[in-house]
Amino acid sequence: MDAALNLPKELYSLGVRKLVAREVACNSYDHAVGQTALHCAVPVGKRQVEQLAVRAAEDFEAFYEKHQQCRVLVDASHLLVLTFDGAAIRVHEQDLREPTKKKRAAAKDIAAERWPAPKGTTRTSSKRRAMVAGIYDVAAFPRTPMDIVRDLRPVQATDKERRPRPVNKRIWASIEHDCERAVDDAFAYALERDPDKQRTWVALTDGDEHQIECIRRRARELGVNVVIILDVIHV
Repeated sequence: MDAALNLPKELYSLGVRKLVAREVACNSYDHAVGQTALHCAVPVGKRQVEQLAVRAAEDFEAFYEKHQQCRVLVDASHLLVLTFDGAAIRVHEQDLREPTKKKRAAAKDIAAERWPAPKGTTRTSSKRRAMVAGIYDVAAFPRTPMDIVRDLRPVQATDKERRPRPVNKRIWASIEHDCERAVDDAFAYALERDPDKQRTWVALTDGDEHQIECIRRRARELGVNVVIILDVIHV
């Protein structure tokens, strides 16, 4: 019966696993433990929450590979959008990249010589950058400057034209690979969707200069024109 109902082999139900996955994606493990105690009859321990989070992410690639087989068909008028971003994650010192390790060692020397240590001396060199990238197709939606300003108003008009929704979205992230690898992977996925380079390619970035240079370098190597858009209103 468990197999017929597609129930998990482990102790925790699908509802608990979904709750844990949603909470750890946005908050700390301790917060996720508190949420399970609030919503479940029996609270889930922190170690079990960590294990559930790992299992929730282990089929990440398989999920997208499965959905690649049923992609929505689009024509050449649809924009091919690549997005890039970086997120700083605090890690153990041995897991820092070599330039950051050197920076942290220098920061420790400064902290040892001065008391009290300057604020943020070692904190700023204790993180490793995770690269986040994505690709999707979307129909073009031309707007005027006034349309953009109008969208910034706190009260939105109810009769405005509905924007097209992105389709065939794929997102991935890695704390192991650097910016160059993320950009190369994104362009590889883009070539799979537009091997003849007939569509309009758009790259959305938050303005990181190294990131932009990686995009331009890869575009030159492939001989493709890429429109780079800076996300000037970045949250």
